Amino acid sequence: MLTKFLRAIMPLGVVSMFAIAPVFIGNSPANAQIVVDGSLREYRPSTAPTLNYGARGPVVRDLQAFLRNRGYYFGRIDGIYGYRTDRAVRNFQYANLLRTDGVVGRNTWRVLANRSQYGSGLFN
Repeated sequence: MLTKFLRAIMPLGVVSMFAIAPVFIGNSPANAQIVVDGSLREYRPSTAPTLNYGARGPVVRDLQAFLRNRGYYFGRIDGIYGYRTDRAVRNFQYANLLRTDGVVGRNTWRVLANRSQYGSGLFN
């Protein structure tokens, strides 16, 4: 069945066997395990990027893991700053008496870095 499928779509020039094979074999990047420890120690408030809704990447993934470990975030750790990440950041900001705007800027990074170093409780 797989060979019939590949023979049918390859002449179209849309997909090569090398592009489609991982989907059937099970080695697609979507199945890769990403390990994050939830620590933000490597980020400095003065050099960390400003994050807000729509941001993507490993920094967002680290932020999500940190917020999950502290009970603020309950979504997938996917590196996408979406609705759930925004709500978690706002709740963290509110609990730590920061401006509740959902933007992880210098002040929020300062508190995140401090909490990462000294505590792991709900309001740490």
